[in-house]
Amino acid sequence: MDPPDEGWRDAQIDAQPEADAGPPPDDAAVACDPEGSRIGETCTADDDCSDACFCNGAERCVEGVCAAGDDPCADGVVPDGAPSCVVAGCVESARACAAMPDHTQCDDGEPCNGAETCSASLGCVAGEEPSCDDDDSCTIDACEAGVGCVHDPRDLDADGHPDVRCGGDDCDDDPRTGASTYPGVGELCANRRDDDCDGALDFEDEDCVPSNDDCATAEPLPPNDVTVSGSTRGLDGDLDLSCAPAGGADAVYRIQLPAHTDLHVEARSGNTTISVALRPLDECITGPDLRCSTRVGPSFVGRNLPPGDYAIIVRTPLPAPFTLVVDVEPPSAPAQNETCSATTDRLESGVTVSGRFDEVGDDVQPACREDGGLVADAVYRLRLDAPSDVVISASTDGLTGVYLSLVEGCDALTDSISCVVDRAAIVRRRALPAGTYFVVVEPEDPTVITYELVAHVTPAAPAAPGDACGSAIDVPVDGRVVIPVASLLQDGGTSCGGASGAERDAVLRLTLTQRRDVTVTATTTTGHASYVALRTECDDTWSELACRAQPLTTEALAAGTYAIVVTTAATSGDLTIDVETSAPSESVPGDHCEDAVDVSAGARIDATFAGAADDLRAGTCASFGRPDAFYRLSLATERRVLVFAESLVPGLVSVSLHTGGCAGPELLCRTGTTAAFERVLPAGEHYLAVEGDQTTPGAYRLRVFVEAP
Repeated sequence: MDPPDEGWRDAQIDAQPEADAGPPPDDAAVACDPEGSRIGETCTADDDCSDACFCNGAERCVEGVCAAGDDPCADGVVPDGAPSCVVAGCVESARACAAMPDHTQCDDGEPCNGAETCSASLGCVAGEEPSCDDDDSCTIDACEAGVGCVHDPRDLDADGHPDVRCGGDDCDDDPRTGASTYPGVGELCANRRDDDCDGALDFEDEDCVPSNDDCATAEPLPPNDVTVSGSTRGLDGDLDLSCAPAGGADAVYRIQLPAHTDLHVEARSGNTTISVALRPLDECITGPDLRCSTRVGPSFVGRNLPPGDYAIIVRTPLPAPFTLVVDVEPPSAPAQNETCSATTDRLESGVTVSGRFDEVGDDVQPACREDGGLVADAVYRLRLDAPSDVVISASTDGLTGVYLSLVEGCDALTDSISCVVDRAAIVRRRALPAGTYFVVVEPEDPTVITYELVAHVTPAAPAAPGDACGSAIDVPVDGRVVIPVASLLQDGGTSCGGASGAERDAVLRLTLTQRRDVTVTATTTTGHASYVALRTECDDTWSELACRAQPLTTEALAAGTYAIVVTTAATSGDLTIDVETSAPSESVPGDHCEDAVDVSAGARIDATFAGAADDLRAGTCASFGRPDAFYRLSLATERRVLVFAESLVPGLVSVSLHTGGCAGPELLCRTGTTAAFERVLPAGEHYLAVEGDQTTPGAYRLRVFVEAP
């Protein structure tokens, strides 16, 4: 029962202190102290029992024992006709009785409809429904019948698992999608959701095992835009891709195109370099690839693909999950810069063209790329109606270099006229004869997508003495030539350096009447480094016999006429070129194929590349200017062969295996500071080609073991 307030004045009645209660105590007297009751204690008079309180009545001394007083407000306090919830009450501070509300008589026991109260004039009055909002977004607030406000952890999808953002374990609490997403539920492998909330989406979850291992089990895709999760976990590497090295694992998909269509395909597997390829489904096993891309996030565009069934192949170097995105778009004209042909896009002088590497395949191997380069390239046709000076520039949107090649065709490395790699690659050629050429641009980094290319063609201008093959200076044996650097331009450089477009080159012609050792030294007054190449054909990089940072020494050079090409980064001063000859040294063992050293019974050989020529030009290991030596394995029966080649000086060494001759098919190639392989070889003639470092040729060790298989 609550004490009266201003709203209860109409229910209050005057009350006088009971006569036996005595007057209110003054401030100095003992105040009301119900806790100090002496009920039951011995006494001699009523004053011995008083607790000075009005509302519990006047205590009395009865037969020597303190007894409780009577209720002073028991009768005549509540007015006639007052609501039943108005009851008699007592106000201690006023030492008086009053009619008071008893709200408990109005309580219906249900907290969710509000707290009922007692009104002096109306009786029981309904309360206001409570607001259960606790201002916490992580609780679901409600009023539970018979209980009142409750604040349950947020579980909007009512799956029994609170939202993970509020301390629960449900990774998807959206009522539209999350009712079947929570820990413990089975992972569905193709719905792009983390069903069991373990942080692994679809095939990232080890519970998901793919089954599209080969062409026969290819997973079908709809002929429309689609994003699917996949994995190569548990799959084999069944297929060879044109842009991917052997090994790894691949997953196969199939898609049926009902009409001519553009197909944009992208695969992602974190920051891992992977491959994705497109080929006709009926050629799924053998290819060829219509498109193939290898990089971090590889992608390609197949334009105007005819109706039919196609295979999409995803290759990862190690078993891994991935995401495959396929966009199907209306057909557009296919790119005309795929390879060398009469219809290849023409490169016009002064016109900058831009393009995307994901719209083309890998069709041309840059002559100056030594890493295999399974990277997409773009090809443009350059037509010259008269001898011309040509400057071609290329750049990409990447932070690494771009390979820029000027070629006569796309079929062989020997078609290359010039090849450079640089952040901003430049090819310069003086007095290029009239005819049709092709310009090839390829990124150093396979993740690069876009490029820009421009060519400037001007009528051929007369070259200064020593500035080009057509104006080569004849240098006498044991002679010196001094050329002003300012008179030189860059015409192609050498295979071992000075070909980026920023250097300048000079050309000399040397004629030997007898076999001699030849040393060429090139210095500049500004102290800039120089590279020296010796060629049999001045304008043919493939004819280089040797290429080094100066000085260059070539031993036992046969009689004949040779071109000496020197490149320098100097821009001023003089370039001084000295040619010294001496009696021919004994040829390096195995320097040429016809001199191949027999190692059929096994061997341990310490030798040097110093003075060795560069004979091997085709193959995975071969490159311009690297000295090489040859060894022969003549096997009467099948034998197991183990080969170890080790560089004894700083630099790399390569060893390749050929059958049928030094220039025969390359069976394998290994490169490193130590290069090794093991192979069971059939009876017959086999050759080992060992190549040294281009810039630091020196000593090496070769060990060959021939055993029963």
